[in-house]
Amino acid sequence: QASVAAWPLAVVHGSERPAAATDAALRALGRTLAAEWDVPHDGVWTEWSAGRLVPAAGTARG
Repeated sequence: QASVAAWPLAVVHGSERPAAATDAALRALGRTLAAEWDVPHDGVWTEWSAGRLVPAAGTARG
């Protein structure tokens, strides 16, 4: 793996979906971000977060 100046990370917040759907979406996102940021595809990390979101104002959503 080539060295990059930063380790790009993208976190997608969404509802629960079948594993195949989230995997496909994260792979597509990784390819897109790698091209946009001009870094190797294996240098981009993506993660799906379906957890509870708590905004700074304090009202829970999700």
